[in-house]
Amino acid sequence: FEAYNSRLSNPSYLAATKSNNPQAMLKVASHVRGCRVKVLIDYVSRTDRGEGIEIEDETGSMYIGKNDVNEIYKDWSQDFERAKPNTKRLPRHVSHLVLSADADITPKNLKKVHAAARKTCKELIGDRGYRFLIGFHQDGKKPHAHIVVKARSQEKNIPKIRLGPMELHELRTAFAKNLTEVGLKHEATLYRDRQKIVEKIKAGKELLKSQSKNYFSHALNKMPDAEYLKAL
Repeated sequence: FEAYNSRLSNPSYLAATKSNNPQAMLKVASHVRGCRVKVLIDYVSRTDRGEGIEIEDETGSMYIGKNDVNEIYKDWSQDFERAKPNTKRLPRHVSHLVLSADADITPKNLKKVHAAARKTCKELIGDRGYRFLIGFHQDGKKPHAHIVVKARSQEKNIPKIRLGPMELHELRTAFAKNLTEVGLKHEATLYRDRQKIVEKIKAGKELLKSQSKNYFSHALNKMPDAEYLKAL
């Protein structure tokens, strides 16, 4: 994760912090366990509303309908780990991610976002040994994809998937790159690094410094002098 730690010395990243291009969005919606995994897959596949929409897995296989969802859950749940004795911390079985682009919902844009999201998930999740399902919803203001990521890898020697700040930044950066490659220019910079935010913070610090200086100056003027204190 050298790219994350050294981002402020990366000329391309610094240029992106000054860009007016939209930001690629990634949200960890939830971490789910047990039978709630089935509820989540129903939501992503829209089988909670009827026959649903097509969802795709890490191999490119397509699924649709309640029967397919039931089979997926049955397969995935076979190795769901149970809570360890005498612990309050329950295991995390899957994570729910949302990838979205700042673009209008049009057939052309939907196709581009689909391609970028699929490529991102395949390269950074599927190719690393983790199973996932991806479904595309069109009921929001922006084109977006819902991804269900199974925490446990298919490979026994690979630990559970980690979704910390560095991993999420890597996913967002790849998604922005893939969106740009299909014609939707996006960036993936951290909020605190963006030039407009840095300038606001600097302006706020100067204002605070000025206000503090004026306050202390006013307080000193109001303080009684030494001769007055001696006379008390």
